[in-house]
Amino acid sequence: SAASDVYKRQIVLGDIDGTWYWDNHLKWFVSNTKVIRNKKLILSLNGFYNLNDPENPLHYNARFERTPLLIAEEFGGEHISNAKGYIDGNVKINGSFKNPSFDGKPMLHCQKIKVNYLQTAYRVNNELLFKGDSIIFDNFKLNDTKQQTKIHISGGLKPVSYTHLRAHE
Repeated sequence: SAASDVYKRQIVLGDIDGTWYWDNHLKWFVSNTKVIRNKKLILSLNGFYNLNDPENPLHYNARFERTPLLIAEEFGGEHISNAKGYIDGNVKINGSFKNPSFDGKPMLHCQKIKVNYLQTAYRVNNELLFKGDSIIFDNFKLNDTKQQTKIHISGGLKPVSYTHLRAHE
């Protein structure tokens, strides 16, 4: 199956292709999903949802392959904009929809991303650390594109709740 021109806020993210099926013997929903943009694979999500394990049904691996940051911008809401660059690497996704757990170290190659609250654009080339339910910044370097100043950040982001996740049509 495939879906062409998947949109979010009028921006084409790419075409979705893959295989999805129910394994009746194991009680797993198996999916191998690819996002293709400009005839290039940019994201794959492979794994299964295990109905036999309600506490930890998610068993997926996300592979970012020069995935454009405009995708991250779409999920950053009103907080970030004008993202130029890409993400490379793997992130394992386990847990449940209410309590997902992430594990991976994708590399962020960002020529420009604007933090709207600060009205400032930054350049970033760092590894992102996904650990459990947090994104950890360990000596994360931001370069102000206008003032040519450097900022080093150590800390993390931890979502308060995943209760409002839903699929959009």
